[in-house]
Amino acid sequence: MHKSTTLDVPEASLKATLDVNVIGPISLTRLLLPHMLKRGKGHFVVMSSAAGQAVYFSLNGYFHSLRSEFYQKGIMVTIVCPGPIETSNTPCQSAVKEITFSSLVLVSKIRKNDRK
Repeated sequence: MHKSTTLDVPEASLKATLDVNVIGPISLTRLLLPHMLKRGKGHFVVMSSAAGQAVYFSLNGYFHSLRSEFYQKGIMVTIVCPGPIETSNTPCQSAVKEITFSSLVLVSKIRKNDRK
């Protein structure tokens, strides 16, 4: 099976990948962060990748910055970088699964903390 290079990826596909893998988690974070700050605590759990794909460097950088900026205000950030896994040949489907899982973990953590 031939793996495409960075130059082989069409710009529309690149933009779609960035929208799902970077803009999606950042948008959700910006929506939830004010509520966490109001409570004085919160925990973002972000699914990323250890595979070294450029898109995840953006995600990791954003959440490392978020952690530094809001740690003293009770906001924690955990970035999960699982090792290589076999996925389908369609990156967008895999990305949607990761974002959905990340969102579910995040919402579950918030709801669990609200019960305390």
